[in-house]
Amino acid sequence: MTSLLVLFTLAAAATPPSLLAPLAADAIALSAAACATGDLGACAVQGGQLIGAGRWAEAAQVLAPACESGGGEACYNLGSSYARGEGPARDVGAAAGLFRLGCDAGFALACADLGWMLDQGLGVPADPVAARLFMARGCDGGAATACRELAVLWAAGRGGPTEPATAALRMKQGCALDDGKACAMEGMAFQHGRGVVADSGVSLDRFTKACTLDYAAGCTAAALVLLKEDGARAAEAVRLVDRGCMLGDPTACRILAEAGGEVTTPRPPPPPQ
Repeated sequence: MTSLLVLFTLAAAATPPSLLAPLAADAIALSAAACATGDLGACAVQGGQLIGAGRWAEAAQVLAPACESGGGEACYNLGSSYARGEGPARDVGAAAGLFRLGCDAGFALACADLGWMLDQGLGVPADPVAARLFMARGCDGGAATACRELAVLWAAGRGGPTEPATAALRMKQGCALDDGKACAMEGMAFQHGRGVVADSGVSLDRFTKACTLDYAAGCTAAALVLLKEDGARAAEAVRLVDRGCMLGDPTACRILAEAGGEVTTPRPPPPPQ
């Protein structure tokens, strides 16, 4: 089922807009058929497709029973729709409750989002101690954003003691899961010896990976390390600064402007995570 859905997605990218609606309907029908056999993951996919098509009431009819049957992703998709106000009025309290169900069902992103809400006091009373617990469940379950945000809590001492080494470990987990910001944070840890032994080579590697993952500040940080450590790689540093500016880092754009280089039009900033 998943491979067929991937084929529909790839086909959609190369399909004229006039033909997209029938293609989307076919994808929804495919998911619905799998959902009808009791495949809770397919139900979650179908619900997400219906939300994307603006058919929230139908989506809720699919997602709610799947969530009640233990489909963690279905709980998460329904909760996300409440958090964003898609269909119903925005209800962050309902979203938090659904994320808790999704987390308890083993869906890591639900744990990550609930942990963030607990840290921020959004839809639930602020509880940074519980936030750490849920973020840890999310991170250990493979949610990169949970690793990154958990690192912030350990570094800042929110919800418990300040432990730079534990923060660095969570940054490492997030970077291994290809979270660009987590890679940049780990690069900073190695650059300044926070929770790890300072190592400029590892620092550069993490900044470069962050850049590869389109985290703009990582490009700029990698360029600055190169200029400081190895003047022979100035051309590479310039390319990194240019990429950082293209990705929207104002520091990179300022460096280019001050150097008299052509400033690439920055991309719009990414949505908050």
